[in-house]
Amino acid sequence: MKFKLVFVAFNLIILLSFLFVFLLPFFFLGPQYTQVFWVENWYLAALFVAIIVVLNLYFAKNWRLFGLLESEDWHGLVGYLEREIFERKRLRRQHVRLLINAYVVVSEPDKITRLEEFLRLQRPSLVAEFAVELGIPHLLSNDSVAITEYFGGLRQNARTKSRDWVRWGYAFGLMLQQSYDEAKTELLELLNQRTDPVLQVLTAYMLENYRRHDEQAARRVQEELNRLRNAWSPAKWKKQLERSRSNLLVLVMAKLLEDASSWAFPDWYPSEVEGAGRSGSESRPESRNSRNGSA
Repeated sequence: MKFKLVFVAFNLIILLSFLFVFLLPFFFLGPQYTQVFWVENWYLAALFVAIIVVLNLYFAKNWRLFGLLESEDWHGLVGYLEREIFERKRLRRQHVRLLINAYVVVSEPDKITRLEEFLRLQRPSLVAEFAVELGIPHLLSNDSVAITEYFGGLRQNARTKSRDWVRWGYAFGLMLQQSYDEAKTELLELLNQRTDPVLQVLTAYMLENYRRHDEQAARRVQEELNRLRNAWSPAKWKKQLERSRSNLLVLVMAKLLEDASSWAFPDWYPSEVEGAGRSGSESRPESRNSRNGSA
């Protein structure tokens, strides 16, 4: 219902604006000059009409989509978008983004893999554009080979968006493979980028695995913790986490991020301080104990 009201209100605003502009010469120039004005400036009326037609066509074309979004019919939305993408091959960015989000909402992230495979065949550039989102089922699978192959293939692609997050995913896969030295190199380079603060916390959290066995990693982790604790207050960090929820990977890995936050800012999570180290060790790809024989 809200969507229909927006549609009607939009058309009313456009129509009233047109009438205002159309009648303006009548009040300022008088009736005898109004006709002359419009004969010489007919293109203004044509422009208004064109705007109304184009925007109404856009609403009409997406009427079904907007209706499904308004009613929060996620299963219906998945069906609609799958027909648009897989059957009609209308590979619009908006549709791809919405379908990935809808798969997560209906708890079917495994279907994102099918979408990835389809895009690789039909429009590979979209795989690089949605690299992080399409990588979600790989991360959830904990298949180290699939994770490293997927993210490793995209991290050097010049078209890849959110490349720092892609590199983090690659390092995550390396740690699952117990390729600790390669993972450490990737994580240290990523930590030095100092881009997304949420990613910085997750990266430092993963490097905590090396802290007891690697002096360089221990120093960098402590430096980053000091910097983060000086830069962020609890209120500011909470707002940052809320803003980061636009990143679908942040939503999917909310538990890991919660553990990383309680580890990085223990004073803000007093109820979790006692078990922070233990839960963190369980949540990271490899605990410190499992690394003792490999370091």
